[in-house]
Amino acid sequence: MYSFFIIFFMFFIYSVLGFIVELIFCSLVDKKLVLNRGFLIGPYLPIYGVAAVIMSTSLKRYSGDPLIVFAMGALIATIIEYLTSYFMEKLFKTRWWDYSKESFNVNGRVCLKNSVLFGIGSLFIVYVTDNIYLKLVYSFDKKIFIITNVVLLMIFIVDLVLSTNLIVKIRKNCELAKRDMTEEIKERVKCELSKNLTLTKRLLNSFPRVFKDIRGIVGKLDISQKKRKKN
Repeated sequence: MYSFFIIFFMFFIYSVLGFIVELIFCSLVDKKLVLNRGFLIGPYLPIYGVAAVIMSTSLKRYSGDPLIVFAMGALIATIIEYLTSYFMEKLFKTRWWDYSKESFNVNGRVCLKNSVLFGIGSLFIVYVTDNIYLKLVYSFDKKIFIITNVVLLMIFIVDLVLSTNLIVKIRKNCELAKRDMTEEIKERVKCELSKNLTLTKRLLNSFPRVFKDIRGIVGKLDISQKKRKKN
């Protein structure tokens, strides 16, 4: 159990760090503050956590050769990103990110620039953050560490279930709205979105291209809610 939570906490920490790094990077690229990244409610991106855990557990044996660490880290993360993009597209029937405009991309799912950044990240993990992480973990009281991780795990699971359920509902309603724009269908869309308006707006801000066809409906709902509160 303790060993499991050491790995889970590493996953969680790197998921949060990945969220922060992507937030900063996207804010610099867009030249404005970008606060919403990922489809989960919380401030974490699991894809970074998974990649970091695999790198940490598999690349340590090659720490004597930075070039191998870089190359394998880039390869591992690139494969994870490609598979994540592929299976999320199959599951939710939409493309969540697209690197088609980037040089040396593969089906728009991965690109050379990201692979190089992943390789640099693997060097940082193996030679810097891994040692810091282990010192941090073993400085905690064992019971407190386990309890903390149980709480974090429960929060993450609930977040994953709620967010996935909401996305499925949004995509379903989005497709309905495309097929039939009668008043009855509009009301069904509004009813579903109004139940989770806050979370829906979070997703719209994170992936505007994916949900652009329902942004107008959500905007109207938000305005109507504000009017009701004033009255």
